[in-house]
Amino acid sequence: MAPSLSRFRLVGTATAGQSERMQHSADDTSRPPPGRREVLANRNVRRFLAGYAATNTGTAMTPVAIAFAVLDRGGDAGDVGIVLMAEAIPLAALLLVGGVLADRLPRQAVLVGADLVRAASQFTLAGLLVFGDPSVPTMMALAAILGAGQAFGAPAFNGVVPEIAPPEHIQPANAMVSVAGAIGEALGPAIGGLLVASVGAGWAVAFDGATYAFSAWCLAGLSMRHVAREHAPGFVKELREGWDAFRSRTWLWVVVLQFSVLHLLVMPAFLVVGAVVADDELGGSRAWGVAMGGFGVGMVLGGLAMIRLRPQRLLLTGVSALTGFALPIVALALVAPLPVVVVAALVAGLTIPVFETAWLTSLQQHVEPEALSRVSAYDWFGSVATLPVGYAIIGPLSETLGDSGALWLAAGVWVTASAVVVAVPSVRHLRVTTSRDTSEAPAGEQPEPPLLPRVVA
Repeated sequence: MAPSLSRFRLVGTATAGQSERMQHSADDTSRPPPGRREVLANRNVRRFLAGYAATNTGTAMTPVAIAFAVLDRGGDAGDVGIVLMAEAIPLAALLLVGGVLADRLPRQAVLVGADLVRAASQFTLAGLLVFGDPSVPTMMALAAILGAGQAFGAPAFNGVVPEIAPPEHIQPANAMVSVAGAIGEALGPAIGGLLVASVGAGWAVAFDGATYAFSAWCLAGLSMRHVAREHAPGFVKELREGWDAFRSRTWLWVVVLQFSVLHLLVMPAFLVVGAVVADDELGGSRAWGVAMGGFGVGMVLGGLAMIRLRPQRLLLTGVSALTGFALPIVALALVAPLPVVVVAALVAGLTIPVFETAWLTSLQQHVEPEALSRVSAYDWFGSVATLPVGYAIIGPLSETLGDSGALWLAAGVWVTASAVVVAVPSVRHLRVTTSRDTSEAPAGEQPEPPLLPRVVA
């Protein structure tokens, strides 16, 4: 569950070579942790990171472009929320279907198809924005197509790194994924703000479409092997198996509940009300692009740090750090000067790759490979199911409490939710491992049950 300021893998057990590498990494504890050059020597990793960095650059432009496309046509925060809600509804509705398909079909094909659908949606919207004057319902329809593509791509994403990197490279590779995403978060909003201010929102959306097309090309060139199952037990049974795998891990569903709060109130307040405050008080789209760019710079720095840092209680570190996401919300609530908002966003950005690395690594190390996409689908579903409601209520909430009041409420709720999750024992005690041995459960807890019968090569 990458926090979306806004997100690959194929079914199968480890190959013989992967199993040997896993055993070696478990036995050779004296070997120093792999560095950046060692991980990047893998061509598949380089290609995956290039596509992810490109598409994140374009994706990070989209909230800026959409917000100001709506505001420039006389809309308000409610209209911006409605358009973003239209993307979130099919995302939430189709995630579980996407998770089953990603565990059943070759994920490479699923991911490439999802990127091509999203590219088509964004190119269409870009053409309408550049050459016409699309209505809010039209923008909502294209946003819904974008969300549907995301629903099929997101569950498959979390499993790419274990299929293209050896076990001892998983954490640094995940940190590099965060860096690649952070580069996009840093460049995208700033470029988007400049494009919106100079040539219009349509060109920012067109750039996003081009990055999805480039990502599809990168994914199509990965060397990934799909291992088919002996039999498919049926859609409903597969959903139930995925649910059993999800609910059996307290640390997993507790963090998902935390993110349901994030998407119900915190993220809509930040993206929607924050853009309105920037438009009214800080100087418009350029200022908002600079602030979001500062967030991305922080993400780059945090991701680089996580390539080398090896906290044993990785999930606890990630969840604790993520509390800092409240900082830019507080700065916006205070209508602080732009430099203060940018610094607050940069500090908050540092925390994102800490959590992303912790979350992806925890899922990949503690969830069986053949269930990972379905577990990720429940993760995404639980996290974003509240997002349509959040975008629907943020406009009325800001009218009732005022922009500052809505932002203060969001910051307070987020700090409280983070403190509650840190207090959960299984979050505090989950440790980094190089195997899937579940016998070392924290004191007072039962070992996690085995998930599903393994697939055969």
